[in-house]
Amino acid sequence: MDWQKDDIEYAIASYVDGMDTELYAYLSAGNTEFLRDHTNFASDIQRAIVLLEQMMESK
Repeated sequence: MDWQKDDIEYAIASYVDGMDTELYAYLSAGNTEFLRDHTNFASDIQRAIVLLEQMMESK
C-alpha cells in the first residue's frame, strides 16, 4: 500500500535527521538527500542495508 510506504519513508527520514553525522556521511557518500528523497528511497535503503551489514560483519 502506498500510504504504508510513505509512512515508512517518513519514519526513516525522521530518524536520519537525528542520526550520527559520521555514520550518515559514510552511508550517504556525501548525498545530502540520501534516504530523504522519495524518488531514490528504494535504492538508498538498499545501499544502506548493504553497508550496515558489511559493518556488522567486520566487527
